[in-house]
Amino acid sequence: MIELSITRRVIQDWLVERFAAHLGVPEEQIAADAYIDELPLDSVDAVAVVVELERWFGRQLDVWEVRRHPTIGELADFLAREYARRPAVPNARPAPAA
Repeated sequence: MIELSITRRVIQDWLVERFAAHLGVPEEQIAADAYIDELPLDSVDAVAVVVELERWFGRQLDVWEVRRHPTIGELADFLAREYARRPAVPNARPAPAA
């Protein structure tokens, strides 16, 4: 089994990159303290980011837990604590950029 070292910063950078890609804006326009609900994402793009996260972590995310962490930074903290420290999934990698 491959050990993954997924830090809060890695997760946060990935989230910023994915939100920027779905919004069609430069990553610099997405702040770590941005409220996810305030990003101009449609529901299809929001679900796509969650699905990409699930693929990366190799497990289904609890949507209610995700919603309890409203900013990108808070979500990254949560994911680093609750998911990244769990046993790694063989060959798990971040979803490729679209």
